Amino acid sequence: MSRFIGSARQNGYVVPDLDAAMEGWLAAGVGPWYVYPHIQFDDFRHRGVAGELDVSLALANSGSLQLELIAQHDDSPSLYNEFLGVCPQGGLQHLGYWVDDYAETRQRGLDAGWEVGHEGSIWGGEFCYFDTQHHLGTVLEIAAMNADRRAGFARIEQVCSEWNGIDKPVRTITTG
Repeated sequence: MSRFIGSARQNGYVVPDLDAAMEGWLAAGVGPWYVYPHIQFDDFRHRGVAGELDVSLALANSGSLQLELIAQHDDSPSLYNEFLGVCPQGGLQHLGYWVDDYAETRQRGLDAGWEVGHEGSIWGGEFCYFDTQHHLGTVLEIAAMNADRRAGFARIEQVCSEWNGIDKPVRTITTG
């Protein structure tokens, strides 16, 4: 655990093909996957510049560790596209930390000299990706937590822990 930002809760993989990535994890026994196609960001900024991007996400758990697969479908500027420019096959792009005091934690990162790569909000919750690759080897994400987000993530963790490896390995979730 980091005394600075808490426990890492998520490994975030940026992938060129979401279906192929899920198949690989399913073959390793990880699932079921909850897919959120073409999500709508409430707000998004890459290196301080407002923008939009077309991204699909997939979530599953391996024990208490959440795995997130991210596939960007357009060429909009983002850390995801920057990562694929260096690693076109995809791979582990960030470690995610779920924080209760988002503003305070974000400020601690800024005070430590971490640069914001991209940030915004989704489903009413803020997130910030610190571009810490130059000294930590990966990007660090902080995501604001609230009761709804915690309950949703806990539900996915429970379903994954009880999954029989066969029933509905991919579950598409549409949001309004």
